[in-house]
Amino acid sequence: MALVVRLRETLEQVARLIKAYLVHALTSSELISRVRAIADLAGLSSKHIVFYHCMSDPHSFIALQALGLMVRKYDVKVLIIVVPEPADAGLPAYATSREQQFAWRIRDARVLFNVYEDLITGVPSMESFPKPKTVHLAERWAAANLNNTFLDGGSATQNLLKRIVQVSSLLLANDASGLVDFCVNEGPGTLADENMTDALLKRNATRLRRAGHYLSGTAFYGFEWFWGIDRLHYLESILLSQERLRVPRRVSRRSSLSRRRDVSPSVYADLRISSSATLFSRTCNLLFRDKMRQAASFKATPDERRELPYIDFYYSFRSPYSQIALRPLLDMADFYGVQVRFRPVLPMLMSGLPVGLAKSFYIARDARREAERLEWTAYGFFNDPIGEPIHHAFALFMEARAQGKERDFLLAWSKHVWTRALDPHTHAGLRTICRTTGIRWDPSLLHTDTWKAFAAENRRDLHAHGLWGVPSFAFMDTATWGQDRLFLVEERIIRAVRDIRAASDTLN
Repeated sequence: MALVVRLRETLEQVARLIKAYLVHALTSSELISRVRAIADLAGLSSKHIVFYHCMSDPHSFIALQALGLMVRKYDVKVLIIVVPEPADAGLPAYATSREQQFAWRIRDARVLFNVYEDLITGVPSMESFPKPKTVHLAERWAAANLNNTFLDGGSATQNLLKRIVQVSSLLLANDASGLVDFCVNEGPGTLADENMTDALLKRNATRLRRAGHYLSGTAFYGFEWFWGIDRLHYLESILLSQERLRVPRRVSRRSSLSRRRDVSPSVYADLRISSSATLFSRTCNLLFRDKMRQAASFKATPDERRELPYIDFYYSFRSPYSQIALRPLLDMADFYGVQVRFRPVLPMLMSGLPVGLAKSFYIARDARREAERLEWTAYGFFNDPIGEPIHHAFALFMEARAQGKERDFLLAWSKHVWTRALDPHTHAGLRTICRTTGIRWDPSLLHTDTWKAFAAENRRDLHAHGLWGVPSFAFMDTATWGQDRLFLVEERIIRAVRDIRAASDTLN
């Protein structure tokens, strides 16, 4: 019997390792680039970008405007497919209800507008989900005017985008009467039949799912998915490599204008369109490591550090994005002299939230290219720690925490599990992590459950910030989700240091 058990455990270990190699290969940028090159040679390359647009999705609203600028810069068309809001049961685990999800999306869309305000139109200040009748009216307009429509560099596209901005702004402001007036002014044929619209949305939702994704606001091109404006710079890089610029490459003259107030934002857009630089990589360039020199004057002194609160870091041992966020967060916190309080939570799948295959694969691929962008090339060869290893990780984390080594434990976990595919299902794997951390290995620790109350408390606090996913960060009155929103925490730290110094100057 013992031999049978040992054989089964060995086969399970081999299966997990094979899965690690397979996922590592399939998410490789090199593989996808080769597939794209072969497709080009065979005449099977993407002829256009496909964008799945949801009228009530603030991220779709922002991304569609970005694509409208991109078709002026790049020789490529965008096919728009209109999709509905997901049903509550199919929410992509941002939140536990459509209303909670929408409140986060609208707040995050405002962050993006602040970053790109000279290029796009912002979203209304409404935070409650629009009424179903208003949503359906906008969807009927989209079914008649937007679905299966191509965006290109022509004037008709710009006119259509203006109308989309008008309709979306009215919808997201929950202005039903304004939306009705708009449709009346557009004249007959503006709205599709209700039954036809419902059938169209159902077909398009199926099309999105079969294409391999689960989110609106996503673009597909060259065998890759790009969600929202944050990932369009990857799409731009592909188009630049394919030499699809509509205009000759030349250096943008934006810097020579020094952002003068008397220059129209459209002028800046036109100058960027004529540049060989990507349009939509600003959230990448706002990261701490890209502006260290400019931020040096805001490093907190020892006295100032005592006045700064913790950064709460909500983390999951199974989250790829949590691993990617860990090092930049620690680098930033060390630079400014701010302490980090580690608040691990159970993974979505172990908290009763569904995570489908399409979502799992997209996250694996997206996290891999994000890690590569951050020059963490070792990332991506991982051994999925789902199940019992998560419980064991919590138990060992509590021991590390008791010794003040929780930071070392997370770094060791990230290194061994996520870059070396060390098997956390085995005692040998966990022993290695403990040794790297500098804590004693004691198998009896794995059977403790004091971590459960700690994990539950962290989850409650995360929800109290209006957030559900990881990695999330909270510092003073700023709470944000995602490794690509870490710059918001940095901005709040800088403001806090300024306030401390201003108060000190007043006293002196």
